[in-house]
Amino acid sequence: MMNQQQSIEELEHQVRVKLNQSKIKLWLVPYTVNGEKGERPKNLVEQYSSELKTDPDTIASIIEKLRRHALHKLDAKQQFQKHGVATLKIKIAANLPQGSVDELSDLQTKLDISGLDLKKLISEKWKLKVEELKVISVGQVIDDERSLADQRVSHGSQVMVIILTENEVSANADEAKKMRLSRTKEVAEVLANRSKEDHDKYHLQIADQTGKPIDLPKEESRALSVALTLNERGRACLKRKEYGEALLVLLEADKEFNQCRSEILSAVDNYAVLCLDITWCYFCLQNIDSLPDAESRLKKCEECFKKSYGADMERLKALKGDSSRELALFVRLYLLQGIIAFYQHNKQLSIQLLHKARGILKTLEVDDEKLSHLIGMGFTTSEARLGLRAANGSLSLAVNKITDRKERRKEIAAKEREEDKKRELQRQIGKAANGQW
Repeated sequence: MMNQQQSIEELEHQVRVKLNQSKIKLWLVPYTVNGEKGERPKNLVEQYSSELKTDPDTIASIIEKLRRHALHKLDAKQQFQKHGVATLKIKIAANLPQGSVDELSDLQTKLDISGLDLKKLISEKWKLKVEELKVISVGQVIDDERSLADQRVSHGSQVMVIILTENEVSANADEAKKMRLSRTKEVAEVLANRSKEDHDKYHLQIADQTGKPIDLPKEESRALSVALTLNERGRACLKRKEYGEALLVLLEADKEFNQCRSEILSAVDNYAVLCLDITWCYFCLQNIDSLPDAESRLKKCEECFKKSYGADMERLKALKGDSSRELALFVRLYLLQGIIAFYQHNKQLSIQLLHKARGILKTLEVDDEKLSHLIGMGFTTSEARLGLRAANGSLSLAVNKITDRKERRKEIAAKEREEDKKRELQRQIGKAANGQW
């Protein structure tokens, strides 16, 4: 069924391309007369049938479908230009109650209404509870209080609706989710506002790929700390396959990341990984082909990886000695880019990207016997796998890689303990008369 659906979609795309190349406008005479179906383009049907090796009736049906779709788009555009009534493309990312409208449908509304009013319109059309809905568009969770226009929602925007619950019990759990999200942000902000100079036992230190601390202005430190904390919370939801909640938390993290300078984001790879995770949520919620936000996020991700790691991983290799862990991220990147290219009907690019993902994945494969041998030596499965990847399968070199990594971690931990002791001693002694520690 899925293959048949994809085949029809591909055929529709090919017919659309041919119509555009021939500059044929189906909404005009002779194809449309006074808003109604005009003469059947017999010669056109026969030509496309021959070129696409498809029966004439199927081609005629596709052309008629495209003609009606063109009229619908034209009417929606005129409604927006004359009366300010925008058409939004709504995608419900959940199983709908029986008797509801299709999960993918248009909704007409003015853009000066609030996010809550949009929820009410969706609730009425799809027979859903307002309090259970979360609305996402243009890469952000739509705020209940602000107008759609203020949140960059425009005519033709894609809108994804997540149904958080299906009954009152889940609705109560939803309040707990909101409280957990609020508490997560509060804890992150408290930790971010503490610094080494505050001499607190617990504070949040931001470091680059080598573990070297990054000194930031206070406001950026706060935003980045909150973003990283929310990011980890979202990734935990992903591991539990709670994709709806994960997407909401990750988009909150995205807001905080966007308060930081681009050069700060290029010093760490977390923002790039966040873009990957958000796109993965779109894919798992079956919405990757209807939100252009996914494509733009993957582009940001690729740019961020290149700035953070170097064009050919040279910066990362110089800093860490290997790049095996990060190569796994490129597998995810090329896989998702390949899927998007497929849904954009760019098969050649899709195949190229999927081949790149497969090629990198093969380099990350490890020999089971060698893996077992290292585990038998007392290393963990994760250590053994990462060591073999970094050593290109060499057992002796893998042992060196694992021990080197452990030593680096010990050195960083020792420095942190030394810093903690120094802060504790300063706290006990107190400040001098001049205010210095």
